[in-house]
Amino acid sequence: MTPILLFLGQALVLIVLPFAIWSIPLIRRAMPLVVVQIVAGVALGPSLLGRLAPEAATFLLPPSSLAGLSGLSSLAVLLFAFMTGLHLDLGEIARQGRAFLTVGLASMLVPFLAGIGFAAAMLDSMPYLPGPHATDATFAIGIGLCFGVTALPVLGAVLRETGLIRTELGRTALGYAALNDMLLWVLTAALLATLGAPDEGIGAFATLLFLSAAYFALMATVVRPLLERLFRQAAAGPGGLHDAHMALAAAVLLASAFATEALGLHYLIGAFAAGVAMPKSVVAWMTARLEVVTVVVLMPFFFIVTGLKVSFDATSGPVLIFFLLSTIVAMAGKVLGTAVPARMTGRSWTEALRLGSLMQCKGLMEVIILTVLRDAGIISDVCFSALILVALVTTALTVPMATAGLRRKAPFQPNGAPVPIQPTE
Repeated sequence: MTPILLFLGQALVLIVLPFAIWSIPLIRRAMPLVVVQIVAGVALGPSLLGRLAPEAATFLLPPSSLAGLSGLSSLAVLLFAFMTGLHLDLGEIARQGRAFLTVGLASMLVPFLAGIGFAAAMLDSMPYLPGPHATDATFAIGIGLCFGVTALPVLGAVLRETGLIRTELGRTALGYAALNDMLLWVLTAALLATLGAPDEGIGAFATLLFLSAAYFALMATVVRPLLERLFRQAAAGPGGLHDAHMALAAAVLLASAFATEALGLHYLIGAFAAGVAMPKSVVAWMTARLEVVTVVVLMPFFFIVTGLKVSFDATSGPVLIFFLLSTIVAMAGKVLGTAVPARMTGRSWTEALRLGSLMQCKGLMEVIILTVLRDAGIISDVCFSALILVALVTTALTVPMATAGLRRKAPFQPNGAPVPIQPTE
């Protein structure tokens, strides 16, 4: 086939297949589309299709075509992280004051520390878990990072599909996820910097913290006020907002993503920060122009192309044992690490537990972190495979756990329409 025919065939499969599976009533009632897209990506990769029908896998997704698909994947997640940031209301978070920082930090640090303790306990009985370049300390920290993950883009997709993004609870969970991801990439960068050169690593970590603080200060004190003034003047003018202002927003998005990627924080943080920096007066205008194409057409490339990088053998005994133990510790650490401080800062147990359930959505952010750790030789293939399963299970359980006690009147909506759910308590 010609390259264009191959691309069109791939796009047809990547967009339509998960939607067709999700349209089955039983599946549609049980989980949002994003979970099906993640599972489909893994199934189309070397873990399932590559094992059962390697020739078909190579025909559908030859290695030479993955670079182009990855470009679309990066564009999709950039735009989605940007739109997720648009929904975050800083004023709403500011009104929570110390409560936001307390719960946000605890939701990352409690499972992080639980992961470190769990990894240390597993070293003697499962010596095959660390990678070839790991020390006991770097392996334990790597597992802690995996347990502390909350997938910002996947959580955003789940909140959007369930309609919870339109609630204060959902927007607060987004804020916690953004803070989690920022801490995640800072700690990951610090861990990688210390490999082989501990003294230089400490200096690199201090530099990263300083530059990150400078970046966020610049966004808050310069970029955000400037955008407020520019968009306010444009909206009041005779022509109103037009294509040039969308181009300006795209420039801010790309520059912010470039900056955080260069710092070592990951480009998703920059894309999210750009969305937060946009004036709230233009959120509806931007969302109307970006949302449908991004979510319906582009996001399947992100969820599925990332899933194609996953390879594991779920029949391995060591994989299953470590998977079961990791799932229990990771979920308990994340849910309780969020819910307990949320309850202590004034929320009801119902709200606190829902926040904890949302925060344990690991999605493909954990896949990214796991890939980084495996490539760095910190975790073994067995450990990687087990934690991939943890990511899939926790993501699939996010909606059932977070919506327990809610009466759902309609199944998840692929077009982002609010799902009418009402509390029964």
